[in-house]
Amino acid sequence: MKPSKPIKLPVDLHKLIHDAMAETRMSTVDLAAELGIGNSSVHYLLKRHGLQVGRLWTICEATGVNIFRQLANAIDINNPVDKEKEQLKKEIEDLKKEREILRDVISLMKK
Repeated sequence: MKPSKPIKLPVDLHKLIHDAMAETRMSTVDLAAELGIGNSSVHYLLKRHGLQVGRLWTICEATGVNIFRQLANAIDINNPVDKEKEQLKKEIEDLKKEREILRDVISLMKK
């Protein structure tokens, strides 16, 4: 059985991790200490093609950077929640305008 080809991610996961480390001024030694693993293990992790979700989670916690959000933003999928959210925002604005009009009408009726 042939080994499967590695999946090509739309973003460079290792670059995101290196950027997160740079943003928080974290060295590989610091990351190793946070993860409770050896420095050579961190170097190995950063060279591997993929990472387990649990390991990426601990890297996010260690760096304080949400790499999952960056990955999610890189996926070009329309989120129906975002569309509904925009519709609700528009509805709220319409209701605010309607409320103001009703206030004006009520104040005119009182005169």
